[in-house]
Amino acid sequence: MLQRMGKRKDFILVGRTSNEIAEGIVDAFGHAERTQDGRPAITKPGPVIQFGINAFEDGEVNTTLFANGDQPNHPIVQTLDEKQKNEIAKSLKNSRVTIVHSASGQNTSMRALGLAFLAKSLKQQYGVREIRVIAPALPFMRSDRIFSKADENNNMRYEFNAVGALHFAEILKDSGVEKVVGVEPHSRDGVKHYREVFGKKKAKFINMGDFYADTIRAEYDITDKDGNCLVMVGSPDGMNKPGDFGMARARSFGDALYKFNGSDAYANTRDFRARPYMFGIHKERISSKETEIVDFHGDV
Repeated sequence: MLQRMGKRKDFILVGRTSNEIAEGIVDAFGHAERTQDGRPAITKPGPVIQFGINAFEDGEVNTTLFANGDQPNHPIVQTLDEKQKNEIAKSLKNSRVTIVHSASGQNTSMRALGLAFLAKSLKQQYGVREIRVIAPALPFMRSDRIFSKADENNNMRYEFNAVGALHFAEILKDSGVEKVVGVEPHSRDGVKHYREVFGKKKAKFINMGDFYADTIRAEYDITDKDGNCLVMVGSPDGMNKPGDFGMARARSFGDALYKFNGSDAYANTRDFRARPYMFGIHKERISSKETEIVDFHGDV
């Protein structure tokens, strides 16, 4: 769904998610990115006023544009007349579009291709001035292994990722994307590649520790009446992976959750079986006790 942002020709494009989720994502990410005068560079979107776009779905090209908010089911290729198409094209020309890319989907490759094709179409066919992508889970960010996944028929689908982050960053750049905002991933190489392609100022990777910490504090008690920790922050692996963000993200989350810097306030937790404390030092590395707390990347 494409939504108007402010008085300028700024739009936010959301696919395969609800307005409420999309607004929450944009609001959270927008406040992490500031203009020179300190204002959010991406503001919370207003109501739907004109048209919407859905990208790839179920392996087929299904790009749909809508003339206005009261015509939500009319795809441009089937029902809109030339006047309506021209109105859409006129609205998009010289605008700035922010695409919120969903973290869900059965096929990583198809979602990635859909994002690239969508950006290219907006830039080349509709004359969009600037395209920005907010992607909580950028595809192909693991540069240290082959990613495999079973499909609905339990057949394994292999998607090669060794140079995936670099190549996909180049594809997005070539498709017309000018700025990417994502979440810190497993692989440090992925962040490095995006900064190489887009430049450090236009490739933002946000640490979500504060976001998760605020959410958990609002829903659960994090200490007992004596002040003991009730939440353990876990990094399931990464102890022998210096290039993995897992430990750093777990430590950052713990810092945000309990509002202290580092693990000095807690005893050394070399013996995880006996010590109830949150995290500490293990084999000269910062480490965390593993629990059920995970995020979609697997280690918060």
